[in-house]
Formats: sequence, structure tokens, C-alpha cells
Amino acid sequence: VLGLAEVLVVYDRLITLMGMPTFSRILVAVVVVGVPGLPMGMCLPLGLQLARNMHPRLAAWGWAANGACSVWASVLALVVALHMGLKFTLLVGTLWYGAALAVSLRWRRDPALARPHS
Repeated sequence: VLGLAEVLVVYDRLITLMGMPTFSRILVAVVVVGVPGLPMGMCLPLGLQLARNMHPRLAAWGWAANGACSVWASVLALVVALHMGLKFTLLVGTLWYGAALAVSLRWRRDPALARPHS
């Protein structure tokens, strides 16, 4: 919800702040990036803990998936931003984080869904 509000409301207002002094813009940037960044940054450690609790080998796969997705998502975000705009790119990223949250909450309720099948 916070991410969607930031993309849909705050993003347009940030353009009007470009005339502010540098220090003020830095403070605004720290708040705008830091507030959603903290919960977004918790996804990997919490996901690794959840994976490790389900099966010890899943944690290694989590690190590998994080590394691969970090590289590909950076490239893809740049391409999408150049073609569709930054606001659209931020919206898509927010939706992906929401989807990941929904999956992890579902796994917490029913861990059997995330267990590897053998």
C-alpha cells in the first residue's frame, strides 16, 4: 500500500521539488527512498529464514535466485523505464513486491505448499 501510494502520489510531487536547495532534496530523497526501502530490504533475510525452516537446501537456492534476479531485474527495469517511463517501472516493481509478499504469507500459513516435491 505504501509503495503504491508513493508511486501514484509522491512521484508526481517530487518533480516540483527540483528547485529546492541541494541539502533539502537530499533529505527528501532519504525519506522517500528510506521509508519503503526498509521493509523492502527485509524481504531477503525473512525469505531466507522461511526457506531454511522449510528445507535447509532452499536457503542456498534463495541466495542464487536473489543474485540472478538482481542482475536481470536491473537490466529489465532500465529497459522498461526507457520505453514506458519511470513511473510505470516503479509501479511494476511495487506490484512484484506485493506478489512476493502474498506468496510468502501464503507459505507461512501453509508451509507444505513450499516444500520441494520428491
